[in-house]
Amino acid sequence: MADAEEDPEAVARARANPVTIKLDFSNVGSNDDMWDEIDRKLGFKGFGRNLSALTDVLRGGFGHFTVDEYAKLVVYGRNAAAAHCDRWPKVVEVINESLDGEYGEQVAAVEWCD
Repeated sequence: MADAEEDPEAVARARANPVTIKLDFSNVGSNDDMWDEIDRKLGFKGFGRNLSALTDVLRGGFGHFTVDEYAKLVVYGRNAAAAHCDRWPKVVEVINESLDGEYGEQVAAVEWCD
């Protein structure tokens, strides 16, 4: 993606047309199930199954969307994840912080569904 200072119009276009990624945690029963879904949909590609890796993937370029794209995360099953995954609150925190883009994250929107 072009640097915002170089081409703010290109950044605005990319943010306006994000890649939609659906994460479904409705059937998770453990942390491993949660990480399996994240890996399947975001594609850790050799990264660890941990919060640091999730942050890196949400920055773009490491998973299923590139540094030239923004993503819209549509998240299902948060109640199931909360009931069965002790790491879930931290995953939610990382996802919500990715909206701020403090570290260059490429997440344009998150839709929490249940």
